[in-house]
Amino acid sequence: MGPRQHRILVVEDEAVIAMLPVQTLVALGYPKPARAMSGSEALVRAAEHAPDLELLDVGLGKGIDGVETARRLHELYDLGVVFLSAYSDPETLARLQATKPHGILLKPVSTTDLARALEAAGAQLDAERQLRLR
Repeated sequence: MGPRQHRILVVEDEAVIAMLPVQTLVALGYPKPARAMSGSEALVRAAEHAPDLELLDVGLGKGIDGVETARRLHELYDLGVVFLSAYSDPETLARLQATKPHGILLKPVSTTDLARALEAAGAQLDAERQLRLR
């Protein structure tokens, strides 16, 4: 699967902030991403849309946070994750790394950085899937 053919789930609790990655992904040629505004909604959307990658905000407000959402989605589905975080403290970064993400982007994120991170995550995900098929 080519990197821009990957289906992406954008999980962001602030609708205005979620618009930028959604618009960017469409402009880059990705299929229109599914969106979720909470961890629990992300679990439902993942079941409905079968994404390959999730672009996941760490701080999701109420309910389960992005780290727990990533952990649950990884248990249920073969998804790659790229985290979006406003936090770069050592404790947060250690929590993110523990989930073995395909990328971590610090907010605010440029279009170029988002594109590069998703291309790399998609390629890594494809390679991992190929290794599992062997």
